[in-house]
Amino acid sequence: MSSAPHISPCTHQAGFSLIEVLVTIIILSIGMLGSAGMQAAALQANTQTRYQVVAAALAGELAEAMRGNHRVALNTLPTANPYLIDHDSGALVAPPVNCRVDTCSGNTDAQRLSNAQWQVHEWMGRLQSELPSPRVRICFDSTPFHATTGAAEWDCDDTGDVLVAKIAWTRINTKGTLIFGSAASSPLVVIPVTAGSAS
Repeated sequence: MSSAPHISPCTHQAGFSLIEVLVTIIILSIGMLGSAGMQAAALQANTQTRYQVVAAALAGELAEAMRGNHRVALNTLPTANPYLIDHDSGALVAPPVNCRVDTCSGNTDAQRLSNAQWQVHEWMGRLQSELPSPRVRICFDSTPFHATTGAAEWDCDDTGDVLVAKIAWTRINTKGTLIFGSAASSPLVVIPVTAGSAS
């Protein structure tokens, strides 16, 4: 005697509703936006770090040039010391003597001055090509940082025998505001660039 065929009851198929799919898409979108924001912040931080490294390297190059021409670099008069720089915007003024054409490597006072003027002109050109709209001040300063807040300052007291390079460049701060180098309230890099001794 054959048994009657077994008929299974209707089964309910489980699946995702439209609301669940939309909620999942929203959650994924929020996560992706957060990830993109973190990547943008990391890229900005890497860019600023690279600029700091470039500024420090250029300051080191100028310090070497000063040590090679220390008789000029130790002069406290801006008219006699081209290494005393205060530049925040505008085109560079060409030095009176082109050391690529004329001889600037002699030991006379005029040749040493011409050499310094040419070195500063070349250095400023590299600074402007490597950093976005930079501001730079190089001066004698025994107190480059504020005594109370510890913040770097553009002002110089013009005392002591240590030259200090103060550099800033155009950047975007943590609030997303674009700050031009010429409008920076304080230097981003402060580096002593000692010219050596007078002997």
